[in-house]
Amino acid sequence: MRSLINPRQTLPIAYADSPLNGADDGFDAGPAPGSVLPECPLLAGHLTQLLPPDFCALYFGGPEHAPELPCIRIDLPRNADRSGRLYPLYGATDGTLYLVRPDGHVLARWRDARRADVAGALPGATARSPRSCPEQKTRPAPERSNTRTESSDCTRASTSRSSA
Repeated sequence: MRSLINPRQTLPIAYADSPLNGADDGFDAGPAPGSVLPECPLLAGHLTQLLPPDFCALYFGGPEHAPELPCIRIDLPRNADRSGRLYPLYGATDGTLYLVRPDGHVLARWRDARRADVAGALPGATARSPRSCPEQKTRPAPERSNTRTESSDCTRASTSRSSA
C-alpha cells in the first residue's frame, strides 16, 4: 500500500499558540510546547519509538532522581545515546522533564518538574480531573532491546531487555 504522505514534501506543524500548551521554564534550546519532538537515535532504536499512545514524560536523568508522576515516565540517562546529541537537542540538563501529548507534540517542559506541575498540566489537555489521570508507569530507555512489553493502566510498564 502506498503512503498518502510523502515525508520529503511535508513539514511538521507546530502549535505554538495552542491553548493545550503548558509550562515552558525558559529553555534556550529544544522543542517548545506545541512543537513536534525531534527524532534522535538511541542505543537501540529511536526516541519516538519509546512513546506510548498516551501522555508521557521524558525524564532526562537516571531513575534514582526521577519524580513520581501521574503518567508514563521514560527515563533518559546521559548514556541513552552514543552520539551525545540527545541532551543538547532538547536543551536538557539532569532533571529536565518534557511532557508529551499522544500525537508526539510537546505539552510542557520544566527544568526541575514536580508531580504537581505535571498533574496540573494534564487536565487542561485532557479535559479530565487530575484524579482520573492514569497511574504512573515507568519505561527506562532501552540499552539494547527488541521487545517492549506494557502492563495494564494500573501497573508499571517495563522494557524487556535482551543481550543481543
